[in-house]
Amino acid sequence: MLIRSALICTLCFASQVACADLLVIVRGEAGSGTTDWEFSGEYDATATSPSNNYYSVYNGGQATGMNLFDHSSGDLSGEIASDTHHDYGHYIFVQSGRTSIVTGSSSGVHNLNGVFLDSNGANGSDDFAWYAAGIITPETLTFSGSAALNEDITTFGEGATEIVGNGDWFTIESTSGITPLTMIFRAVPEPGGLSLLLCATTCFIARRRSRCSRLS
Repeated sequence: MLIRSALICTLCFASQVACADLLVIVRGEAGSGTTDWEFSGEYDATATSPSNNYYSVYNGGQATGMNLFDHSSGDLSGEIASDTHHDYGHYIFVQSGRTSIVTGSSSGVHNLNGVFLDSNGANGSDDFAWYAAGIITPETLTFSGSAALNEDITTFGEGATEIVGNGDWFTIESTSGITPLTMIFRAVPEPGGLSLLLCATTCFIARRRSRCSRLS
């Protein structure tokens, strides 16, 4: 069942055309202490790097026209982080043989090296940002690949989106930033039926992105 689910998901994604948005899928086994972050999609950045590595996790630079998805109360459809685990934190990716990248149409390839999470208390107001090395200009950014983070999957979500154990999952969406943002958090392994349901949900998002690209 799980192999068949994976095959269906692979075929589904292969048939889609990315739209101008950012999709982040976060997976992890409860209690493992790590999560896998997979990035895809593209959008047009309007900000620029004031200096080399300004948007790197080591400098912590943020701009709403580049890498920051800043939300007021209600802008986000759920909670990404909790006050206990991720209140205004900068987190560094552990590449471990894998690479997550953002490719600029002008500036070329940049390694994604971390993320920013801020639990803002009010429902739907958490902030999210990605970090990358180098100098990034106003250009089209395309995301791909995955990297590991030393944070357990159960540390994400809060209230209605809290993840307690394997099989739990949630999806949050936002359209208030530079581009639509979708984040899917999954505690794996899931039962076979749930795996198919999650696949269907992810494929629905991919199809919506494809439809958006044809209309734009």
